[in-house]
Amino acid sequence: MPFVVTGARKGGRILAASIALAAISAAPASAAGTTDKKAAANPDACVVDHTFSHPFAAWNDFADYALAPGGNFETGAAGWKLSRSTVTSGNQPFAASGRSSLRLPAGASATSAPMCIDSRYPHFRVFARNTGRVKTTLKAEVLYLNSKGGIKATASGNIVSPSTAWFPSDSLKIGVTFNAAIAAGAAPVAFRFTSASNSDWLIDDVFVDPYARR
Repeated sequence: MPFVVTGARKGGRILAASIALAAISAAPASAAGTTDKKAAANPDACVVDHTFSHPFAAWNDFADYALAPGGNFETGAAGWKLSRSTVTSGNQPFAASGRSSLRLPAGASATSAPMCIDSRYPHFRVFARNTGRVKTTLKAEVLYLNSKGGIKATASGNIVSPSTAWFPSDSLKIGVTFNAAIAAGAAPVAFRFTSASNSDWLIDDVFVDPYARR
């Protein structure tokens, strides 16, 4: 399974590299971008460079947010890895535009294209809708590369709703260690959502909060 890094290099050049796990695993730790075994690796030296908006202002959250790659599903699910999940018509109703969302029926999962962030980005939020059994959950995780080239996951929390209406999730933790001594502490991460049994979820507009920038 490739881990696709999307970000920007200095000078404005876009970095989009597919890294085969077998090739990464064969690389020494120094080539993986860090000597800290617990920190996220940055093998292609991605640089944090994002555009911000305020999608949760209606809920008194006036923080800047950066949209995850393909996180509004308006171009399908470009760069995402889908397992039994599909892009469907119907947008979360709080946005002024948009026509699509991502459906995750029972047992489905979806992993975003990676996004270059650093320790200044500790949380993310998503708009969600539970159209299945009440109070079933949608599991959220963050994936990253370790110094040996392996993909690791850290739990971010469970999204749950007592109704079938669209709602903004609470802040979900990213929980990844970044090495400030390497590539200014930047590293690619990806966001994975997994639908529980007896559930049927829709998600839309995955946003990352650079809280520590304020």
